[in-house]
Amino acid sequence: MVRTADLDQRKSEDRAMTLLHDEIERFRRELEAKRLDLTSQRDAEGIAIQRAADSVDESVLANERDLIVERLNREANCFTK
Repeated sequence: MVRTADLDQRKSEDRAMTLLHDEIERFRRELEAKRLDLTSQRDAEGIAIQRAADSVDESVLANERDLIVERLNREANCFTK
């Protein structure tokens, strides 16, 4: 014969497992959304070296390229953490 205390213990464990499973699923969805957000912002094409006729334009392009590289490095750091 199963005691009431044993049934209550099993129900409590089942609720805890359900809560744990739900929490894991919520974290999985949040991480997947973050991964999609980070991968959609990639702009590797922006680091291609372009030549300009004017040295000022070339400097501007170089600065833009540096900013894109910095952003890509930050995103890479987010993936490793």
